[in-house]
Amino acid sequence: MIEYILVGVVMTLLAFAWKKNSSTTEINFPPGPEQTVVMGNFKDIDTERVHGSLHKISESYGPITFIRLLSRNIIVLNTTKVIRKAFTTPEFREHLNDKSKGFYGTYLVYNHADVLLGPYTKTTFKLKDVMHRGLKPCMAPKQVEKELKLLIDVFKRKKGEDFVLRGIIEKQIAEVTTMLITGEVEDGDAEMMWDFVNWSNKLLNPSMESLLKNLPFLRYFPGKPGLLYNTAREKRDKLLARFLDESRTTYVEGSQRGLVDTCILIQQTEQKAGRESWLTDDMIKALILDTIGAGLVSTTNSILACILNLLHHPECIKKMKTEIVKILGTSTLPVIGDEDRLPYCYAVMLETLRYSSVVPLVSHYCSTKDVQFEGYTIPKGTMIWGNIWSAHHEEEAWSDPWKFKPERFLDKHGKMVSKENPLRQNLIPLGIGPRDCVGSKFAMVRLFTYVTTIVQHFDIEQPQDCELMSCDPNLYTSGAVLQCRDFSMRIKS
Repeated sequence: MIEYILVGVVMTLLAFAWKKNSSTTEINFPPGPEQTVVMGNFKDIDTERVHGSLHKISESYGPITFIRLLSRNIIVLNTTKVIRKAFTTPEFREHLNDKSKGFYGTYLVYNHADVLLGPYTKTTFKLKDVMHRGLKPCMAPKQVEKELKLLIDVFKRKKGEDFVLRGIIEKQIAEVTTMLITGEVEDGDAEMMWDFVNWSNKLLNPSMESLLKNLPFLRYFPGKPGLLYNTAREKRDKLLARFLDESRTTYVEGSQRGLVDTCILIQQTEQKAGRESWLTDDMIKALILDTIGAGLVSTTNSILACILNLLHHPECIKKMKTEIVKILGTSTLPVIGDEDRLPYCYAVMLETLRYSSVVPLVSHYCSTKDVQFEGYTIPKGTMIWGNIWSAHHEEEAWSDPWKFKPERFLDKHGKMVSKENPLRQNLIPLGIGPRDCVGSKFAMVRLFTYVTTIVQHFDIEQPQDCELMSCDPNLYTSGAVLQCRDFSMRIKS
């Protein structure tokens, strides 16, 4: 109760401040729904499905819309065309790719000391290079092959029974991510990692992030915001004690077991040269959190969404299996680079990324100066959201956007359409431009090889003892990354 009293008091004060200082009516903002004095457009936002609310607004107001959440002005880009223009063209990318100071980045990610939420600076891109160096071992063909063989062994033990897939995929991707970070896996690592992720995902919900950005003191009080923040912080500290503190204790000079060792080596090399390292401990902690965010969450949920889509479309499974057997046979595992040889299989992955769009928004962008964009004004400091959900379900860009149709990415000869094809250009599942997802290749390799291997080696089908969960992405649970609800499946004996 006390949090709502405090919010009420602050809202009243904000109302007077906003009335006194607001000049939004004098700025040529894009169109958007009518706002209330204090709350802005919170009345138009379903806090559990922010992306769905923004999609409805885009249907009424167009490709570029304007909303205000409390005191925060937000420009929402709703089509691939305007998202690409804002984040990739020379005219705008230097001014619209900065990241705004948010609650999560400030209080959970060491004041934005990372890549995903860090400022548009040379240091941030140096950090991105460090992450790419750390990702290299997990992209080695032998590593991917090892993962696929483990996956096959687990699935063999599930033949002839209904089982829930989520736990299998979550555990395997979490252990791969742990290997990436530290070079070794200990019992309990996967559970600890997902515990942190699930709490963070709730805190990163755009409506909760916006509330705490405007009223950060709520983290000190009883209630949902304080509970989410304090629990996520506790889980974060436990995670970092395992991945950073223990790695420092066992580090052997010159070794590179994983990302943390790479970072320690950079620090020690510069210290030996008599310089204070540019790579701080807070940056290393933030990179660990980024690796989990970039490599774990979207990858796992994309794989689950893909399998669920296939279970609802057995004709797609049949086409995949026919193609796989023709090109690879029944035992040769798929490898990086087989996407061109297996165009239908790859089309299934692309259609999943479009249809399910588990990362519905790319947010926290902000303008570094006043910008004139598509006839509207984006004032300095305005937050910018890329609405991937709307871009991937736009009627003009996609025929039957709410139908799962992998063949949309194939030409009349059954080959993959070129990357320059308008449909491929309209697909931006992992961001775009200089701030694209650092773990995009990791995610695509796992999605393609894992799903293709499962279809190659097993006859998967809907469960017999319960009804299969719907694959409609509108029913996914919300958060920074959308998650299909747990579903059961079966492997024929």
